[in-house]
Amino acid sequence: MRVAGIATLAVCGIACGGAEGASDRPRIAAADSAFQADSATLAAIVERDAAERRRIAGTQTSGGFAPYTGGGAAAPAAFSSTGSPPPATPALDAAGVRAVKTYEAAQYLQRKKGRVTLAILYSTRCPRSRGMFTGFVALARRYEKEPFAVAAFSIDDADDKDRIPDFLARYDAPFDPLYIKPWQPGELIGALGPLGFRLPTPWNLPYVALLDSQGNMVAQWDGATNLAAIFAATQSQLAQ
Repeated sequence: MRVAGIATLAVCGIACGGAEGASDRPRIAAADSAFQADSATLAAIVERDAAERRRIAGTQTSGGFAPYTGGGAAAPAAFSSTGSPPPATPALDAAGVRAVKTYEAAQYLQRKKGRVTLAILYSTRCPRSRGMFTGFVALARRYEKEPFAVAAFSIDDADDKDRIPDFLARYDAPFDPLYIKPWQPGELIGALGPLGFRLPTPWNLPYVALLDSQGNMVAQWDGATNLAAIFAATQSQLAQ
C-alpha cells in the first residue's frame, strides 16, 4: 500500500510541476481529467496532516503549536533599512488579476516586511495545489489578527490566468489575485533567489516558503503536502 501511494504521488509530482529542459517553469497538465487518479491520494494527504495537527495540538501546553526547529540556516536578510521602498504593485487588469513580472513578485514580498509572510507558488490546475488550498486559507484565517500575510502567486499558463479570481472565490481565499507572467529560463530564481528561495531542479507545486518579519527565509517546501509543518513553522515565527 505504501509503495502504491508513493507511486501515485510521484505521478502527481510530474503533472503538477518539474522543470524540463532549459525551462525552469513547472509542467502543468492541460486537463483536470489527467489528475483524477490522484484524488484519493490527495484526500489521504489532507486527512493525515489534519490528524498530525490534532496530535500536535493535543500535546501543546502554551496554546500554540509545538516549536519548529527549521530545515537549515536562514538566508541573509533580503531587505535594507536604508533602501528605497519597492514600487507599488501593478493594478488589477480587466479580469481582476494582478499580473506581475518575476522581479515584481519579489518586490511584492519585500513590501511585506514587518509581517511573517507565507509565499505560495501554485496553479489552479494542479490537484496538489487545490488539495492544499483549504489549509492555506485556514492558516490565513487563524492568524488574520496577527502580523501575518499570505502571498499566493499563480503560475498558470497565460490562457488560464483569468481563472484565478473564480478559483480564489471557490475557496473563499482572502488573497490578492496575483499571477506571475511567463518568464525566461533563470528569471524566476534570479528574482526570488536573493530572498532565500532555493528552487530545486526540477521543482514542484505548490512551492511554499516562509519568511520572518525581517524578510529572512526560515523554511520552504517543494511540492508541499505537510500542512502541520507549515502551521507549526508559522506559529513559531509569530511567537518570537
